[in-house]
Amino acid sequence: MKLISCNSYEELFSNKYVYLDNNFLEILLKDIEFLPEFIKLSIKGYLMIDPLIKFEFFRDLNDPRQIQIREQFLSQDDIFNPVIYNHETFFKIMDNAAILSRIISFKKQSNNISFIDLMLAGRVMSKPDKNLFITANRCDFPACVFDIVSVLNIRNNSNIAFKPFCVLKFNKDNFDKHYQQLIDQEKKILDK
Repeated sequence: MKLISCNSYEELFSNKYVYLDNNFLEILLKDIEFLPEFIKLSIKGYLMIDPLIKFEFFRDLNDPRQIQIREQFLSQDDIFNPVIYNHETFFKIMDNAAILSRIISFKKQSNNISFIDLMLAGRVMSKPDKNLFITANRCDFPACVFDIVSVLNIRNNSNIAFKPFCVLKFNKDNFDKHYQQLIDQEKKILDK
């Protein structure tokens, strides 16, 4: 696969924690030519693997050889940085996810976002100026609070099909605006 883009990813990823969704990890695992190309572009950032992404990455595997390949792939400490949940961080992420869920419901954007995606969104929300997230599933991260800052267009080896991956950033200003609207709406309902 080949990355097709005119963006400066080195600058975009510089000093950022770049969380990778399961669908992007799958591409990195399967395409040995694309992995070094992406690493070169993201060298100034930190590629982060959330435990929930790791869970998805291993889910439904029953072949021990495939499990071993994926374990070796993720254990490359010079590429990937594992994320550890501590008590305080976990509850902050849970709070973020719960508030985001309420905003999504209020905005009627989607009610099919999984618990894992809400938790990942809560993680990205925890450091708005430092965290980015790469995913092919844009619909899992509501546009009312997550901006697309770039799109990685990845061309398959046949040079025919492109697969877009969105680089998302939490928009705190939009979040604050929508959260205030939610609080105001709930207050009106309670005051009746």
